[in-house]
Parts: sequence; C-alpha cells; structure tokens
Amino acid sequence: MNTEAYKKTKEKALWLLSRRDYSKKELIKKLSDISDEMCAADAAERMEELGLINDEKFAQRYAEKLSAAKYLSDKSILYKLLEKGIDRELAEEIIENLDIDSLNQIKSIIKKKYIKYLDDEKGVKKTISALLRLGHTWEDIKKAMEEIEEIEEDQEDEI
Repeated sequence: MNTEAYKKTKEKALWLLSRRDYSKKELIKKLSDISDEMCAADAAERMEELGLINDEKFAQRYAEKLSAAKYLSDKSILYKLLEKGIDRELAEEIIENLDIDSLNQIKSIIKKKYIKYLDDEKGVKKTISALLRLGHTWEDIKKAMEEIEEIEEDQEDEI
C-alpha cells in the first residue's frame, strides 16, 4: 500500500469526522472519492479503532434525530439507517428501543404544518400524501385525523 496515499486518506477521514458523524460504510464511500477502496477501508478501520466511528452510536443519534425532528415512521427510519450502511439487525434493535408513537407524531405534524389545509378535500389529500411519504400508515393517519377533528369539534362546541 502506498503510505503517502494512506496518510492523505487518514487526514481526509479526520477532517470529515471533525465536521459530522459518519457510519463506517458512509465514510469508506466518501474516502473512496480521493483514494482507492482498500486505502479508504483501512483508514475507516483505523478511525473505528480510535473510537472516532461507532456505527451503533451513530445509528442511535441518527434515528433519534429522524424521529424527533423529521417525524419519520419506524419503517422510514429503518430504510434511512440501512441506506447509511447500518446492519439491519442493529437498525431494527435501535428502532425498537426508540418507542415511536406514530399517532402522536402524526398529530404533531398536522398541528404544526397542515391544520390549515384540512378545510377542503384538496388540502386533506395533500396532508395525507405528505404523511404517507413520511412512512406513516393509512390506518394511523386516518385515526389521527379523526382525533384532531373530534378535538376541533369539541372546541367549536365550547364557543
């Protein structure tokens, strides 16, 4: 192996990791842009030995972010984790431990972003489509929308 290329690849890995977290597979792919596959894999392995890469911690943080900030469903989070190169078994375990409440997630999304669209049929369809794209099931969406409608009716009755 070319030691100069390996050194350059390690430096690039350190620079990348100083900017954000990466999964091992993601880092190897990124390093392969400047180096050969073997050199990139060796550099990523070294970063893992140094504790700078930890797929389990990365996956945990990433899954929490996707759930809390993007309101993705567990299926969508699983897909995203697999995309980042996380082992399926590990990804499923992390999602299981997240304890995602889809119904509350959907209601939060609707209240924050789509409540103003629920007045007409076109807006309802737009809302449903957006929620389906986030990976939520039709059953959960329907139930959440019914609950929101009940709350709004109760509030109108009080007025």
